Amino acid sequence: MPTTVTLGKLRFDIKGDHSTSTQYYANDIVTFRNQQYICTTDVGPASTGDVTPNASTYWSIFGSFFNFRNTWTSSTLYRVGDVVNHVTSGTLIPSNSNYNLVRSVPRSYICVNQHTSSPTIGPIDSAYWTPINQIAALNSQTSAGSQIGGYNLGVYGESHYGAIVLPNRGIAFDNSTFYKGGGYKNNVESLSLGYVSRNGQCITWGTGQSSSLGITDNSQASNANVIPFVFYDWWRSTSNGGSGVHSTPDNATPRVIQWEKSYSGNTVLMNSGEVFAWGYGGNGENGDGSTSNRGNPVRVGGTLNNVFNVSTSNHLFYNIRIKRIAMGGGCGTPDDVRHTLALDENGEIWAWGYNGYGQLGDNSTTSRNIPTKIPRSRFNNNDVVAIWAFGNRTGWSAAVDSTGTLWMWGFNGQGQLGLGDTVNKVIPIQVTAVSFGGGGVGNIIKINHSDRWNGSTGEGSTAILTDTGRIYCAGLQGSAWMGLGNTTQQNTWVNVGSGPGSIANSVASDMWMVGSGGNRVTLYVKSSSDLVLYGCGYNARGQLARGGTGTTQQATFDKCKMNVGGVLYDMINVRRMAYSGQDDVCSVLAILDNGLGFGAGDNNVGQLSNGTNNQFQNWADSNIIEEIAQYAFQPVRGTSDMIGNFDDVMGFGNDSGNYYFATLWVNKEGRVMVNGRGNQLQTSMYGAGQQDNANATLLTTLAGF
Repeated sequence: MPTTVTLGKLRFDIKGDHSTSTQYYANDIVTFRNQQYICTTDVGPASTGDVTPNASTYWSIFGSFFNFRNTWTSSTLYRVGDVVNHVTSGTLIPSNSNYNLVRSVPRSYICVNQHTSSPTIGPIDSAYWTPINQIAALNSQTSAGSQIGGYNLGVYGESHYGAIVLPNRGIAFDNSTFYKGGGYKNNVESLSLGYVSRNGQCITWGTGQSSSLGITDNSQASNANVIPFVFYDWWRSTSNGGSGVHSTPDNATPRVIQWEKSYSGNTVLMNSGEVFAWGYGGNGENGDGSTSNRGNPVRVGGTLNNVFNVSTSNHLFYNIRIKRIAMGGGCGTPDDVRHTLALDENGEIWAWGYNGYGQLGDNSTTSRNIPTKIPRSRFNNNDVVAIWAFGNRTGWSAAVDSTGTLWMWGFNGQGQLGLGDTVNKVIPIQVTAVSFGGGGVGNIIKINHSDRWNGSTGEGSTAILTDTGRIYCAGLQGSAWMGLGNTTQQNTWVNVGSGPGSIANSVASDMWMVGSGGNRVTLYVKSSSDLVLYGCGYNARGQLARGGTGTTQQATFDKCKMNVGGVLYDMINVRRMAYSGQDDVCSVLAILDNGLGFGAGDNNVGQLSNGTNNQFQNWADSNIIEEIAQYAFQPVRGTSDMIGNFDDVMGFGNDSGNYYFATLWVNKEGRVMVNGRGNQLQTSMYGAGQQDNANATLLTTLAGF
């Protein structure tokens, strides 16, 4: 029975479940697929077009409900607000083994993106689901209703403790289908560490190059610090009684929802649509109208005078809300230079920073110290829906528009743009040799890159994963990482030559590119058919984890191995990977579906957290049964509340001749632990003095637990 509710001068008519045969009027409220909608324009059976609440012409979201669907099943249509129970697979090793590494805790998940489930699209896929118990830990503030314009605004609680998202991992609770696993980078080459806390603040410590620590001009911090921000545009917004557009979903102080971090630069996105930057700024990298380093965050879009005094002609983001950022950065190479892209709610790209190779896409090679907009006409007048910024000095960029078309521009010295040549591009160029966006090729769901500045030129490579299970590659491949059986540079997009992801074996469900430059790249691919992790390419530190003691690079894909109780098994159910490294040094970290952590490759300062500082160890004491004298993924050591409960991992640092590497681990409750180098360039990074640490240590500062 319809109910009329009057709140002051507002009158709502609650009409119950939506019916296509009913006439509705403005301010009528209906229920449709777990959500409440309010009618904005009269609509009924005689109206044209789609009359259901899916049609924004007639309806707007008013509120969201939960719909419990019991245990998750495959081949089922799930809609936003559906809640399921799910237990991740605990099967790691054959049943005839004496060891059973199972710590599978049932969890409840809420659907944040409508889809039909499949063996490769389950509750652990953050593009479609968010853990309910994670929401509960964050004061129950995350919901589908916090998504505006198709992206998550990150309303997630008031707790100061614990991590919600790591640098270079994309937006908190990322629901975009273009960044499988969150973000598109697998490392941070910075000597300062950090994370975004549950209440949306940036926590940092370590060493900041070029004032990049973010706390005045301090170059080092031995304790975790909170980075301060000043929100001029938010104070002018409707959240505070003004007319500005930079409001927050809950009208509370803006929170960080994305943190992009490089060797000496930082850019963050707030849930108010505001963007801030700090660190090196010699080429305008901070986007504040200057070429100065900044020790504190500055508002991107104009000078402080422009922003504070509301110079609408010079404060370029005064009426613009940004919904995603992408910042260039090397793969372990210490280099100040970078460029940044920002995608606004209108589907247009803004760019600033270094532009020596056209990576800003503005038809020039002139660096920009304030954002410049790439004309919509460059993308056939289509909205842009996803962006990527790769590399440091020799940077390049990518975007996908609303039709699924891929566009590339910037540095192309090794053909990494896949356009059939090695000519740099100063405007976005459509990729036509491979028809991304449908058909047999499929839609892009992930892009990875590898980059290295060798002192005179760049070394770059790019890899693309599509939803048809295929992987396409372009650029330098001196390590034979493409699986083609050779080391020939590829200037046009080619399919991997062997293993999961090839045309003959289109079963790649995820991929991770690690290493510095195309000559030192290793590509890992997860197969959806047998769930095994395969590797190909560079292997100088045993990072391919093939068993045995060989370190020869491989030109075809082979199964990776993990050590469980002194016995090697196929590495299966990998969910997340990261690395730290530079040049020939590479340390690879992995988390499995059941929350266990593993590491392979270089371990000179204990960055793999396996209790040693060697790549593998042959212990004489038979009681230490987990050690094995072969290259394999070794189990991570940690506290009891971390083991079997890992949720994310990130590698930090660069070599600089002294192995400045560290690893940050986060569990499902947001607890943080860290291990690796502890000298002055990673000052007290784990709260244990300046000693290297081979066993991960819990952070116990104000920012930790």
